Amino acid sequence: MLQRKQTLFLLATIVVICFCLYLPIAHYTPPTGISKGAILFNLATYNHLESGIDFSNCPLFIVQSLSAIIAIITIFLYKNRQLQVKFCNGGIILQLIWYALYGFYLYSNHDILGSAHINFAACLPLITIILLYLARHGIVADEKLVKSMDRIR
Repeated sequence: MLQRKQTLFLLATIVVICFCLYLPIAHYTPPTGISKGAILFNLATYNHLESGIDFSNCPLFIVQSLSAIIAIITIFLYKNRQLQVKFCNGGIILQLIWYALYGFYLYSNHDILGSAHINFAACLPLITIILLYLARHGIVADEKLVKSMDRIR
């Protein structure tokens, strides 16, 4: 149901994840001082020096895609609020896993590609966590309202 505020939070989550999937999340400055180094995306790392693409950080893309799919499924589960809460919690956990993987890939390539610099898109999963928490809070509030109405009858 699109008139619920948690649905709007979940839609905003999907939009933010899509932006994060396509924007660069970090760039590397090589130790040689050449201005162009490698750019880290969720799907791959593009290295300007070697003109190559490395898909070793593909799990970042997979985790973000799963989180977007979970948010889409959560929107359509509006009749089962307990399951919606579980899916929101799962989405938050996936975003935390994304940050753990991001830190791993960022610093595991440090010796090879040079010093890493975080881009703005790396902050977008944090916004996603906040939006998922707000959606979860709205779902819990709806569940409490429904239970209080059942008690009155």
